[in-house]
Amino acid sequence: MKPMNGLLYQTLRPRRLTDTIRPPDPVRLLFCWTMLGAAAGTVLFRTRPELASAAWLMQGMAVSDAARSLWDVCRSALIPMVLVFTGILLSGLSAVGQPLILLLLFSRGAAFGLAAGACFAAYPVRDAVVIAGALILPIGFVSTVLFAYASRSAMQLSNLLTGYLLHRTQPEQMNEKLRGIITNMQVCLLLLLIAAGLHTALLWLLNDSLLG
Repeated sequence: MKPMNGLLYQTLRPRRLTDTIRPPDPVRLLFCWTMLGAAAGTVLFRTRPELASAAWLMQGMAVSDAARSLWDVCRSALIPMVLVFTGILLSGLSAVGQPLILLLLFSRGAAFGLAAGACFAAYPVRDAVVIAGALILPIGFVSTVLFAYASRSAMQLSNLLTGYLLHRTQPEQMNEKLRGIITNMQVCLLLLLIAAGLHTALLWLLNDSLLG
């Protein structure tokens, strides 16, 4: 009867609020935050379309029918992502770097929205859907996911440093967490480099046929 009594207790005992409510996934929250930046970028383009010509703000996501060499295409796809990743990593090395991480994610989303807005303003809707679907959406979505994972690791690193400074966490307790965080950041960087390479290939192969 003991197993049956235990089962009956598990069935009849009142559920606590903590049993039914789970904390939200940080990666999903960071992804949604970046998409909020994309929405803000779209609105910003409608009010100030001249911002679409600012290369530092577009972060290599703008489409262009100008003739470019393969190196120019690779550089425009690779350097902005490396700079954003470096900013996220350096922010993670600060005990108070979380706001800067959120700002970098928001700026990446804003670049996504600006690029999409500029594309739909420059081409007919049917053409713009194809161009955005081939040249903007893939790198925008993939980089957003990877930056969200990298930002989560950077925030964990920042929290780890904060715990060490405020509570004097023992180094032995930090080592295992630190190794995991560094591994995650390395994987994110590798995948970002691969994504930049694939984006370069798409631009090089499809740019003239879609925009010409």
